[in-house]
Amino acid sequence: MLPQFILLFISLTVSTAKTITGVFNSFDSLTWTRSVEYVYKGPETPTWNAVLGWSLNSTTADPGDTFNLILPCVFKFITTQTSVDLTADGVSYATCDFNAGEEFTTFSSLSCTVNSVSVSYARVSGTVKLPITFNVGGTGSSVDLADSKCFTAGKNTVTFTDGDTKISTTVDFQASPISPSGYITSARIIPSLNKPSSLFVSPQCENGYTSGIMGFVTSQGATIDCSNINI
Repeated sequence: MLPQFILLFISLTVSTAKTITGVFNSFDSLTWTRSVEYVYKGPETPTWNAVLGWSLNSTTADPGDTFNLILPCVFKFITTQTSVDLTADGVSYATCDFNAGEEFTTFSSLSCTVNSVSVSYARVSGTVKLPITFNVGGTGSSVDLADSKCFTAGKNTVTFTDGDTKISTTVDFQASPISPSGYITSARIIPSLNKPSSLFVSPQCENGYTSGIMGFVTSQGATIDCSNINI
């Protein structure tokens, strides 16, 4: 009888945690903080700060419950932190882990867990700021090709989803000042691999190209991963 009771208790304990939705309920702002090396507000230039509103209801949210936020076209989170807390009045009501899409998925996400807190509440709300950068493509991978179609220069709508709840805001992205008639180069860091990913586009040629030579120079012991070159 005792083993059966223990098994039943474990089953009940595990089954109490559930997935909830609609915690993130507003997209309050999306603003750009200029880094020294970037001269224009493109979606791929760090750092874009997304301020989102959230709320938890104690009648529907229990400690251990989980919820997720999907951020389409977001490349990564511009932070060394691996998670962020949803706090109000100094109390952390949930913890959200960062999952960067990078070059592996067309979206980034937050995986959140409701925390056990010592204060009683019926409903609590607050805001959280996410430092992000968007993916505009840059390689021949299916992920980059898909995300290259996310935005255009000018006014855009950015939408994140929490279950069936969609939160949106509008933003103006600036076009790159680099002329397509010249060489185009860019690089970005992939944190999960601790590697940079570089893009090189040769100038436009009226009659196209039949062949060419491309050279690379590295320093400080850097190596080139030739297994991941797309031409």
